Amino acid sequence: MAFFACHARDIAMINFIDKILSRVPSAKKCGNSEKSILYRTINSNIISLLCDTKGVPDSSLHTSTTIVMLSENIEGIVHDFLWMCRCCSSAIDIVDTFNAMHVTGILASKCSYVLSLYDPDYHMEQTTIHSIFPDEKTIHVSQKCILTLTYSELVYVLTNVQAYWNVLVKLDTTKACSLLVLCMTRFGYLCSHQLPEKILDDLQEREDIGTNTRLFVASKLCCRHFIKTFVCMGRDISIYHNSDLLTHKIMSPHQTLTFVVDLITIASTKLPAHIHPAIESCFAKIQKNKYISKKKRIRRSCVILSRRLRCDCGTFLSKDSVNAAWDSPPEKSQTT
Repeated sequence: MAFFACHARDIAMINFIDKILSRVPSAKKCGNSEKSILYRTINSNIISLLCDTKGVPDSSLHTSTTIVMLSENIEGIVHDFLWMCRCCSSAIDIVDTFNAMHVTGILASKCSYVLSLYDPDYHMEQTTIHSIFPDEKTIHVSQKCILTLTYSELVYVLTNVQAYWNVLVKLDTTKACSLLVLCMTRFGYLCSHQLPEKILDDLQEREDIGTNTRLFVASKLCCRHFIKTFVCMGRDISIYHNSDLLTHKIMSPHQTLTFVVDLITIASTKLPAHIHPAIESCFAKIQKNKYISKKKRIRRSCVILSRRLRCDCGTFLSKDSVNAAWDSPPEKSQTT
């Protein structure tokens, strides 16, 4: 099963969007023991696979088992990365100054990279930005295949794509998702291997492995920067994919005022079920203040009316005139 096909027309990418992006976030948090064990096993298998084959595909039983495991769990890994891990959690909860979101995002990138090597449904070797968005020349900052970019080139490409991400997502969600997956796949390669300085070509974003081989690994800061960018872009495309287009209706000022008053009345008199206690308490205080204010306005109106009546009675009517009015018969109205 290929959930990360590169071409926008491939049915595999459509399946990926339908199965991954359509899964809305729930209240359940990532990090239970069974899932942690599963993800550790997947990561260990990826490390073992890459160390054994040196990135060269083979057909051994271990390789086949690992690929099947990745294919069966890639949906859950990406979903947990986007929605089930708290992005704001402390980065020291897990060793190497990563939090659960960082670790899950790195694992998702590694899975995409390994599947691009071993899954026959992947055809991403020659994919460039131009081939995905040929008419969007503002993001054509590199003519190289995305899966051959160096670290600095990938940063440059991702920075430009991120700047126009809102436009790209609305232009074609499937192609935007393909582009994001390709960037994650390339990052999965960069964070899975010990690489020479011509690939990890940023001195501040690499760490020496401490040998005389002149090989480097991506720094922890580098990994955190990439993963934070991926989760923001992934959430943005997921929200847009699941959103509904609202039709706009032009209303007159009177209709607008009536509409707003009606909504305020509904909101102030009827609260939704299972509302948070703090919000319910806030609404209760608002209603109480409105009731007190209304009583004060009524009392003030009564006082003003009473004073006006007393003033009128004292000016135009005396006790004798009132009695005479009651004693005398009513006058008939004259008609002309």
